[in-house]
Amino acid sequence: MRKYYPYPKRDPIKNYFPLPNELFGLGLSANAIALYAFLMRMENRRDYSIVLGYKEIGKALRMSKNTVAKYVTELVEAGLIEVERTHIYMHDGSKYNGKLHYRVLPIQRAIDDKLRRDLERRYRRQAPAGPGTALAGHRPI
Repeated sequence: MRKYYPYPKRDPIKNYFPLPNELFGLGLSANAIALYAFLMRMENRRDYSIVLGYKEIGKALRMSKNTVAKYVTELVEAGLIEVERTHIYMHDGSKYNGKLHYRVLPIQRAIDDKLRRDLERRYRRQAPAGPGTALAGHRPI
């Protein structure tokens, strides 16, 4: 009698891609995380780059071009990706805008940036407002 396997066997390296757990602690929106996951899936594993336009990303994620642009900006501000514009040169010498060249950055850089921003925000909250003001939690003498 043959054994029945309810799920097909898959090679874990071949059919999946890694998504860092720290990504969920960076305060990103759900669509920004979906966009990051899509870029991770599409990236070239040798140089961590992707060349896509807003239209292709929008079609894959079912978002408009403006929405994709908004979440790309969110990922750039979080320090997770870099974006460069490309250009196309025609035979007659005319120059046109090309697709965007994305580069996925190491997650540790984004985590360090977020921790630095949080510490600066906390320090600004605790710092005195100006000269002659009492420190928080201390009574003036």
